[in-house]
Amino acid sequence: MENARLFFLLLGVLSYLTGCNSLTPTEIGASEVGVVADPIAGSLTVLLPGSHLVDPTHTVTIYPTAVQSFTIHSASGSPYDAVTVRFADGEEAAIDASVLFLVDVANLTQLYSSWQDRYLDDFILPTMRGVIRDIASQYTAEEMVGEALLTLEDEIQAELATRFGEQGLIVNDFLVRSITFSDEFTQRMEMQAIATQTALPQ
Repeated sequence: MENARLFFLLLGVLSYLTGCNSLTPTEIGASEVGVVADPIAGSLTVLLPGSHLVDPTHTVTIYPTAVQSFTIHSASGSPYDAVTVRFADGEEAAIDASVLFLVDVANLTQLYSSWQDRYLDDFILPTMRGVIRDIASQYTAEEMVGEALLTLEDEIQAELATRFGEQGLIVNDFLVRSITFSDEFTQRMEMQAIATQTALPQ
């Protein structure tokens, strides 16, 4: 009886050691966080910075926890083109913009479940374009050369914060980098500025 108990004890230890040896060492950096996906159980586990042993049948997706910047602009060779908007007065322009954001560690499994590692191209890019177009369409082009531009930025940031938050991301800031108007509109604004300057008392 004692020999049988010893045998099963040794068998359990051997099984444990064998299982540990089959695990894959995984390192999560100080400015990273990871998600382990178990394809069989369908479960997700968050890995914080440090060393971990992971079942090789599971997949590990690593996300940066530092603030990230995503920019759409019209520069040659840019992978993400500026967004073309139509203002309330019918004028069109190209808007270059940046959003600063970070991963919400508390809701990391939501981000993984929806987008895995595709959140830049599949979520952030189309969301930025759509929100910028929708909100810019409520303003005239002429308002964009004045203080209304700051209001536009605030409204876009607020809407992005809501949508990003639903997907496990936190918006840190939003900035309109530049607006490229049509040549005709630019010339008209220049002529108005000259006329205004000329009309001022000498």
